[in-house]
Amino acid sequence: DWARADIAIAMAKAGMFERSLDMMRSIDDDDSRNFALGDIAIAMAEAGIVERALETARYIEDHDFRVFAIASILAIDGRFEQAIDAARGIDLYVPRRLAFEYILIGLAEDGMVERALETARGIEDDFERNFALGDIATGLAEAGMVER
Repeated sequence: DWARADIAIAMAKAGMFERSLDMMRSIDDDDSRNFALGDIAIAMAEAGIVERALETARYIEDHDFRVFAIASILAIDGRFEQAIDAARGIDLYVPRRLAFEYILIGLAEDGMVERALETARGIEDDFERNFALGDIATGLAEAGMVER
């Protein structure tokens, strides 16, 4: 099932959303299906199909993976405050970490460095906060603001 999930994700990243959703429906394993559906929804948002992405993410059965996808989509769409609120409701480390990665890189790329730093400082876990600071640096570098 993981191989089919990878194929479905690759199709979505290539813009073949309907085919990727069809492939995803053939995945029996819940974890593989949730993972694929989240990445498909995020690919839709990255392609500018944000409302469809949010609608797709709502079909993810696992709470943490669903909220990860929604927070990431909101961040991609520039709705950072909503994304931060959503991400704080994620219990599992990995999906929470990945959601904050989208948020912090997006904030930094958009030049909202102080908001990104404030968000990172609000992360209680030292390990997770260190990753968050790295995400801000990544966002600044991707935006060509290396001197900051």
